[in-house]
Amino acid sequence: MPLITRRLAPVIIGVGVLASAYLIWNWKVANRPGLRHLNAGLDYFAAQQLPAAEQEWKLGIQEDPQFWQCYQQLGDLKMLNKQYLDAEQLYRKASTLSPQEGMLFLKLAGAEQAQGHDEDAYRDTKKAAQLSPNDVDVIGSYGMMEISRSNYSAGLPALKSAHTLKPDDARYLKALAKAAIELGNGATVQPQLIDYLTRHPTDGEIALLLAVIYSRKPRTSENVQLALKYANQALPTMAGDERVYTVRGQILLDTNKVREATLIYQTGTQHLPKSQAVWRGLVESYGRLGDRPRQTAAATQLDVLTKRQQLLEHWRTKQTLAPNDLDVGLRLAQLEAEAGNLNRCQLLLDRLTVQFPDNPRVAAESARLHSKY
Repeated sequence: MPLITRRLAPVIIGVGVLASAYLIWNWKVANRPGLRHLNAGLDYFAAQQLPAAEQEWKLGIQEDPQFWQCYQQLGDLKMLNKQYLDAEQLYRKASTLSPQEGMLFLKLAGAEQAQGHDEDAYRDTKKAAQLSPNDVDVIGSYGMMEISRSNYSAGLPALKSAHTLKPDDARYLKALAKAAIELGNGATVQPQLIDYLTRHPTDGEIALLLAVIYSRKPRTSENVQLALKYANQALPTMAGDERVYTVRGQILLDTNKVREATLIYQTGTQHLPKSQAVWRGLVESYGRLGDRPRQTAAATQLDVLTKRQQLLEHWRTKQTLAPNDLDVGLRLAQLEAEAGNLNRCQLLLDRLTVQFPDNPRVAAESARLHSKY
């Protein structure tokens, strides 16, 4: 055998062994019971056959208990069905089997947060960010979590990074803008908002954020015109947001266009009859017009709403201090519904259903509130 051939022989044999090993490994992966059931479940899910998808993923867990993807998919399905405790347990098992997957800890945090376990959700969101610092959605979610806790020093860099990596995802830009406005630095995100709105002119929330930023600037003619322009641009899709009325109303009051402001606030009370901010603006407008009877009537309604809000805050505090008290939870759900906070009400009822799965009072109150509101 030629010398060069003899020298290459070990290399060729080694490559052959590696290729053979890769093919064997690839064959084993492709034939894993978990993978087969995962894919079958995904096919059923795509066809909207959810019970069949659930059965496939359960079989995958049963036949291949170390295959974490079936736990994750089943957890996603449980979240879809608002079975948050089941979802939490499945995500926890998946994250145990694959502890380097940051997205699994983010999903786990979502299930925990849905049950009101905010500290656990914060811990796992933070862990997800540590594990997956290059995953845009993980970093963006972590940033929003930190901002919700007023941890701006940690949240703002994360949101900036997420927005830079995914500039067309409005979630991160909106969260960044809201945080900047809260800190009094709205102008720092103004160029990004304008750029995004130019490319997505029907995004009412972006337009409204710009309106808020300009409304907080000095009342120059240009700032007033731009604030009103963006507020009007937001109106078609944001009529249910009180800022559409309060931003325009306050600017008109500040520029002595009191009758126009009054019309804005009157329209606002028709769309949002439980908004204290809108009623407060209407009280001021009637006062500036010298219309005492209407001002008194509006002030009376504002007083009713203010006392309702104070009662609501009182019961929210009680629920925070006694999260396992069924009576407190049901009373708070009722008050949230009466105040028009239907999303808060639904989330609270979902949590109570998880906490007290066999208690008929939860189901009865849920049915009553759904029928009424």
